[in-house]
Amino acid sequence: MTRVYMHWSMEVLETHQTLNNAGHISPNNMEKLFVFETLSSYIKFIAIVSAVVGSIFFYKYRKGKARYFVVYLWLIAATEFAYKIAYYDLMDEDPRSTIIVSNLFVLFQALFCLLWYRYLVIEKSVKRLIMIMLLFFLLFFFVDALFFKSLPDYFLKSSSIFGTIFIVVAVLIYFREVLNSDFVLKLNRSVYFWFSLGLLAFNIPFLPIWLMAEYLGFDTQVYRSLVFILNVIMHACFIVGILWSKKEYNNY
Repeated sequence: MTRVYMHWSMEVLETHQTLNNAGHISPNNMEKLFVFETLSSYIKFIAIVSAVVGSIFFYKYRKGKARYFVVYLWLIAATEFAYKIAYYDLMDEDPRSTIIVSNLFVLFQALFCLLWYRYLVIEKSVKRLIMIMLLFFLLFFFVDALFFKSLPDYFLKSSSIFGTIFIVVAVLIYFREVLNSDFVLKLNRSVYFWFSLGLLAFNIPFLPIWLMAEYLGFDTQVYRSLVFILNVIMHACFIVGILWSKKEYNNY
């Protein structure tokens, strides 16, 4: 997931600018770039595998609300490759290109997840709550981008934090509703469970890890490794859910 780049987008940008200015790169920065490029390549591969598997087995949930999640899987994959293009092809012309990709992903991810879970839940009061979170996020994002920080120049950290929290809340609300229904007996054979589990498995531990890396001087290499592992777990949940689920439990 492109949020793996949050902590080191500016670090990589600074390294790139240093290389342009000095004409060479230090061994320390060379190691940073190697790790960055290696992990980002693996993440792109995992993301595209999830999207392809989701498309191949689309027939399992094409009549249900889960069909929209395939769009999200391709959004993740497309964003990973957009970041690669921004880094390798556009960085010299516009060093801010990677930041723009990251900020747009924060926006579209929160939009999709909140709208999707609003579509999934049944209770009207819960639907209203998720819509309130969505409107608050949109308002905060655009105020953050227009008045506090520039969308192309700075990563919108506060907006990303709110987006992550709201996604977690929306997933937990969905689980609460399902656990109080008869569908709970079939939950583990449904893609809705595995998609939601994947989102929780990534977002719940990601936020504290990212905050420690951002504000407490958490080791960058450790951060990268942990977020890579979270990506693997998340996509593994997606893929397992697609393969393990039964068609009759996905079409609602």
